[in-house]
Amino acid sequence: MNLPFKIEDITADWLSQALSTRTPGTRVTDVQITRVIPGTTTKILLRASYADGVKADGPPQALCVKGGFDDALRPLVGDAYIAEANFFNYVAPQLNAPLPRCWYAGADVQRLQGIVILDDLSAVGVTFGEPTRAWTPDQVAAGLELQARWHAQTWGETPERFPWLHVGSWVRNPAKQLLGEGNWNRAFSDSALVQKIPTALQNRERVENAFQTMWRDDDAFGIPCLNHCDPHIGNTYFNVDGKPGFLDWQSASLAPAMDDVSYFLAGALTPEDRRAHERQLLGHYVDALGSHLGSKVDFDAMWLDYRRHLMHGFIWSVVPADMQQPENSAAMIERYVAAIEDLDTLVALKC
Repeated sequence: MNLPFKIEDITADWLSQALSTRTPGTRVTDVQITRVIPGTTTKILLRASYADGVKADGPPQALCVKGGFDDALRPLVGDAYIAEANFFNYVAPQLNAPLPRCWYAGADVQRLQGIVILDDLSAVGVTFGEPTRAWTPDQVAAGLELQARWHAQTWGETPERFPWLHVGSWVRNPAKQLLGEGNWNRAFSDSALVQKIPTALQNRERVENAFQTMWRDDDAFGIPCLNHCDPHIGNTYFNVDGKPGFLDWQSASLAPAMDDVSYFLAGALTPEDRRAHERQLLGHYVDALGSHLGSKVDFDAMWLDYRRHLMHGFIWSVVPADMQQPENSAAMIERYVAAIEDLDTLVALKC
């Protein structure tokens, strides 16, 4: 079936076809768009009316349609739309992790589009994470437990099982443009940003070399497992009983676990809380991972890998405003730059 590329393409007929792939015979009689949330991936919240009403085992009225509805972004991140559709088709049913219910997932590889239809979680009382609102250490510990669960479940995974998964951190794709000279100069023309970034991290060639070193080491020595690859707190939610979950799986990859852990942990806490709790929290993750794997995990090796992978978070410094709100970027840049400085990430990467 054809996928929508414009919001007006989401009609009652199209939605009927899409929902019928998982709940045969579903017929939508009316669609009301209630909110459009722009971003790297556009989220379209809607209410659907059904010919036979809402059924207990069928889709609810409140749905979220996610995909690429910004033509300018599709060449840069179109493969991410496809990856999220594939994730919900092939990985999510096997993953022991809390996820929104998915009612449709489809991809058009040639036209760089992927669409998923999920429950609209805002209609069932969840609270969404916001980059400007840091988490408590206890909340981060709960998130790390989830990461340990899906990392262990896919520990040492090879591409043969999920050949469409990106091998290595997905951020390598947009980094080619984001760390390029043109975008770098645009970002660092902002005097407010320059004041927040230490001199060593204003050197584009050194920063690019640090990223490349991190990824080369990952390829040579890293143990791959399923990574979310973009688990910042803006891609999270808390359900009604306060338990966290992760959203937006379009960056899913096979990559070393610390790419997820360092990016999540350092980006979720204030610098003060991170300094006070990060070793304990990493130890909590290591213990949980070891428990799931049934074998002891070397904390010291993980600590070094944690320090190295903090580099991932620096990408926020060069993300343009059409991909993230400036206030979100400002909060995340502060946290990641502080972590990179505190833990000598460039030294750990020998850059």
